[in-house]
Amino acid sequence: MSEKNDLISFKHIYDLSYRRNLQKFFVENHSEHVDCLRQWAEEIKNICFFSQDTNDINVLEVGCGIGRLTPFLAQIFGQTIGVDFSPYAISQAQKLNVNSQGIFFINQDFLKFSYPSKFSLIFDSHCFHCIPWNEDRITFLKKSWENLKIGGFLAMETMVYNNALSEILDEDGLYWEKVLTSLDPIVENWLPTRRVKRAYEIENEILNMGFKIVYFKVQDQLKIVLPDGKSMVDLLRVIACKKSNIKIN
Repeated sequence: MSEKNDLISFKHIYDLSYRRNLQKFFVENHSEHVDCLRQWAEEIKNICFFSQDTNDINVLEVGCGIGRLTPFLAQIFGQTIGVDFSPYAISQAQKLNVNSQGIFFINQDFLKFSYPSKFSLIFDSHCFHCIPWNEDRITFLKKSWENLKIGGFLAMETMVYNNALSEILDEDGLYWEKVLTSLDPIVENWLPTRRVKRAYEIENEILNMGFKIVYFKVQDQLKIVLPDGKSMVDLLRVIACKKSNIKIN
């Protein structure tokens, strides 16, 4: 199945997931995940901003969730805004970071995102591979382009296909899982929640938007576990630069 299903809102699904599993999945078991992304952020700074004062850098974290990583991004880069389409996640992020400096949270769908100023860096916190529909992935990249300064960077750490996934993904590269769609009463449905593409396909998606890729590496020693709790997926790290205002539609 590749046709987009608008009947069930992914915003609604993720909001329910945060409400039901906040302590178990997004607080207790995510310290290693956050540490990994923090190390990636430090590498990004060394590659892209090694000689730049942090006062000149502003960051947008896409898919910030409850804001576990956001204060670390602010420490590394400077002023950081976290955006997430889950109202509940943003409310928790604000509580968790009430005393943190240099950060701000916005409850907005990044696919419809607008902000009065442009960013030096857009940091994808594992959001891109959670977008199952190709047209929405294109919109994600367009919004990244539109919200970056000229010379700004899009940095992603995203799931990438390997042959071990052939029996787990469908023919379109979609990963399906049974997800909660209602709390009262409890209702679960099978839906696609990840799209895992080959490295060259991801490269083409980024290049077709007009970005110049400055870093592109599959981290074969770095894995992420799918929601089934056992399937291991390789991660691809990408840094792409917006070189001009001329984008390819």
